Amino acid sequence: MFDLILIFLIVYLSYQNGQLAKQKGKNTVVYVLLTIVAILMTTVLGAIIILIGYRGALTEEALASYVQQRPLKVITMQFVSLGGYLIIRYILEQMPNKKKK
Repeated sequence: MFDLILIFLIVYLSYQNGQLAKQKGKNTVVYVLLTIVAILMTTVLGAIIILIGYRGALTEEALASYVQQRPLKVITMQFVSLGGYLIIRYILEQMPNKKKK
């Protein structure tokens, strides 16, 4: 259920950046895909940041239990992944609006 909410959130945030790109006269599809890639890359960055402090066995079960026992780490990773959306949004907001004829 949580994963489904995250997928909808990624789609919604990408759509919002696509609309802003359209307003700025840029290619919507490029900025939607760029937003998705940025969110996924910053999610990986968040996971790396969280796992830097891990000192246990490097098995899938041990890592899963480490993350499940510390829900704040999952929330931290999600907030870091939100940074990917915000980076693309900032880049779009700095662009001038499309000239109306």
